[in-house]
Amino acid sequence: QALPLLAEILGQPDAATLSSGLRCVKLHGTLGNSPLQLLVCFVYGPDAKAAEEADLELLRRSLASRLSSHGLPVEVLAMSQAKGVQHCAPAGRDYVDEVLSMHGRGPLRYRQPFGQFSNPNPHIAVATAEWLLDVVRTDVNASGAGAPTTDLLELYC
Repeated sequence: QALPLLAEILGQPDAATLSSGLRCVKLHGTLGNSPLQLLVCFVYGPDAKAAEEADLELLRRSLASRLSSHGLPVEVLAMSQAKGVQHCAPAGRDYVDEVLSMHGRGPLRYRQPFGQFSNPNPHIAVATAEWLLDVVRTDVNASGAGAPTTDLLELYC
């Protein structure tokens, strides 16, 4: 539901500072948090000026308010990028923090910076981690009666 609301906001006359030179809008959201987080990134062409923090702040507040009025409490974050420039509102927030629950382990916390790889299917990520944890407990640690002797580091390449 965020995309139609965002289009409505960008269609307003006072949103010209956001839409001028805009090439695309990228969305990155979470599924396991409360409230959910949504990072909205405006990508501008090479000769365009990236939206400033004040404009991004107004946009994120407006979008959060509209989503909330539709029954979707969401923490909205906004950023803009143009050649060599990046602005964020709030300052420095170019990421979302995903929290996924894993059976037998509890919550997994993932910081997902904009532009970096993250698993696009969190349910598969949890299933994979649960499978790997089971392998570590039953096969790798079998000689120690399942006692934890191995740390697990998840890397993507």
